[in-house]
Amino acid sequence: RDYFNTVQVVTFDTPEDLYAGLKAGKIDAAFGDGMRFAFWLGGSDAAGCCRFAGGPYLAPEYLGSGMAIATRAGDPALAGAFDYALQEISIKGT
Repeated sequence: RDYFNTVQVVTFDTPEDLYAGLKAGKIDAAFGDGMRFAFWLGGSDAAGCCRFAGGPYLAPEYLGSGMAIATRAGDPALAGAFDYALQEISIKGT
């Protein structure tokens, strides 16, 4: 709402309800989790109805500082491997 203060905001109970509203043309645009949108847009449920517009909105004050990866309990080696890989990506930018 801070970024788009001139639009009429419509809320949905679930992401699936949001996708259905977007696909049916009940709303003009949607703001939500980019990862979930990517899977939906790339899948058959979207049926090519929609696309990403513009780039990501990265606002740590609303969305946190980044993504999290959960690993199975009791596997510190796996968690460490993810930590290392993410650190390398952060350093190298790739």
